[in-house]
Amino acid sequence: MTNIIENLKKGQSLTFKESKSLFSSLMEGKFDETAIIEILEALIKKGETKDEIAGGIYILRDKANKVNAGPDTIDTCGTG
Repeated sequence: MTNIIENLKKGQSLTFKESKSLFSSLMEGKFDETAIIEILEALIKKGETKDEIAGGIYILRDKANKVNAGPDTIDTCGTG
């Protein structure tokens, strides 16, 4: 994981697989607040790629709580 973060700080883009690994670790609470800030700042500084975004989305969807709702259910609060 250290190599992925160091490469990101150097401005190198992550592969889809690396992004999934990074976001999985983020979602599992393996980083402290300072590390999270460094990771997000590195992504912002270099600009996110489609593979980095897709990897993050994949993990977020995988870890999201699933809700079984009836066909007539309407989301009225905008959280999806």
